[in-house]
Amino acid sequence: MAVAAGSWETGSVGAAPPPPPAANLDAVRRPVSSISGGDLAAIGLPSAGPGRLKVDLTTALEKVFLWMMIVTGIISGIALISLFTEKDVLPVFIGAFTPFIVSAGLYWMTDNYYVVDIRNRMFLYHFHFGLIDFDWSVAPFSRIAAFTVTSVHRSSKKGKHGPRTHWWEYAAVAVLDTGKMIPITDFSRESLSASNYMAEKLSKLMQSRFVAGRSKCVPVVKRDSMGRITITQEEPSDILLILVILGLVLFVAAASALGGK
Repeated sequence: MAVAAGSWETGSVGAAPPPPPAANLDAVRRPVSSISGGDLAAIGLPSAGPGRLKVDLTTALEKVFLWMMIVTGIISGIALISLFTEKDVLPVFIGAFTPFIVSAGLYWMTDNYYVVDIRNRMFLYHFHFGLIDFDWSVAPFSRIAAFTVTSVHRSSKKGKHGPRTHWWEYAAVAVLDTGKMIPITDFSRESLSASNYMAEKLSKLMQSRFVAGRSKCVPVVKRDSMGRITITQEEPSDILLILVILGLVLFVAAASALGGK
């Protein structure tokens, strides 16, 4: 079974001839060494308390509050400008400015991130929302098989007849010994080197393997005949995209046929 990054449980196998040699993750691990305060300072990650390092990212909850704040802020701004000429837009301004203040407050009260707990050798997820503040375990260091990088393809079009721009975004991911993949940084445009740097830094910190990400590729996790985990970086397959497009075409065709009866 292959697992595509970001899927958490299932995914698809890519194909890129020829893939780099697989990283055997079940080889003997390096002995655990003590990490001093000077070593922690040299890592370059912000502190999250004694013996704890912070791996920050914008979580789904934070993105919801952020987008609410942006949308209501734009509407409030437009309504405020219109107030100088049209007094009847005052209810619109109040109706947009109120949720803007609320969403801004909720965003400010939220701070979620991953924690590298050196003392307890645990990789944690820290959740903070208002008065709610707690950690939960992602995995002990011994269950993190590797760190690597995944990618997603993005595109945008300027205007109805404008050219379409294509680019790739990259993020570091942790691979557990179950094959599950967890994105631990934000996806960022053309950031392959930075994502590889973060993945390698975390792999050294947690004494796990590092599988270097490749341009326009995703990590694929497999188990060999002996049950050992291997990881390769492969180009994503177009088969899934073709099946999605075919499904949409069939759905539209079926809807049109039913509508014509």
